[in-house]
Amino acid sequence: MTAKDKQVPCREAGVLRLESFLPYQLNVVTQAVSQGLADLYSAEFGISVPEWRILAALGEQRLSHEQDWQGMTARDLARHSRMGKVMVSRAAASLLARRMIVRRANRDDRRESFLKLTAKGENVYGAIVPRARAFQDRLQEGLSESDAHAFERVMQHLLERAEAADVAFAEDRKP
Repeated sequence: MTAKDKQVPCREAGVLRLESFLPYQLNVVTQAVSQGLADLYSAEFGISVPEWRILAALGEQRLSHEQDWQGMTARDLARHSRMGKVMVSRAAASLLARRMIVRRANRDDRRESFLKLTAKGENVYGAIVPRARAFQDRLQEGLSESDAHAFERVMQHLLERAEAADVAFAEDRKP
């Protein structure tokens, strides 16, 4: 394969080059970034990617609500973090066992409970946030402000299109 072949996506019928296929490119970048960030908080805090997402979601929501905030349900966490219910359940169980989160029954619906950060969980969240921001800054190093904003717009567009495609695909599968 020549340098020119690598630069121009192949549009030949029946040919798909992974290195120029957008879903593959996004996955490769996601895996590299996620692994780099996971190495950062796994080594120091012993938490996994799903556990960090739960801590991050709970920390973010707590900081944006009043002191009387009840917490988030597993369903809320799954939706917010874009993780499956099973993954949320396993990560939450691990965080509960390590006393980084607490569970409180929902008085209005006994089938679900609210999860909140404990003081230990808040300390871990507070320690990771500046490291995560520094990691993001290193990733974006060399990008102009306009490129960073353009990237955010492109990512939002791709997310919206992917969600619309998912809905369309689900509609196509209906009998």
